[in-house]
Amino acid sequence: MGVIAEELKRRAPRAFHDDRLIRLGRRALPFVLGGEHAVRAGETEVRRTDTRGSVDVLAEVLDRAVRAGLLGTS
Repeated sequence: MGVIAEELKRRAPRAFHDDRLIRLGRRALPFVLGGEHAVRAGETEVRRTDTRGSVDVLAEVLDRAVRAGLLGTS
């Protein structure tokens, strides 16, 4: 994602850029629920949350905010 973002910035230097979705990493999003499941290996349990839908929602919100002039210029 970083390489793609850098190439887009190089090709469109005047375009608005917001890297918040990339910076999310694996953190859970507090206001959008995702499916959670647990994986157990021996005595170790790892819980994972599917945040794909949450990221889609955040991308749409950021896009609308940019288009409305709230976060930069489109």
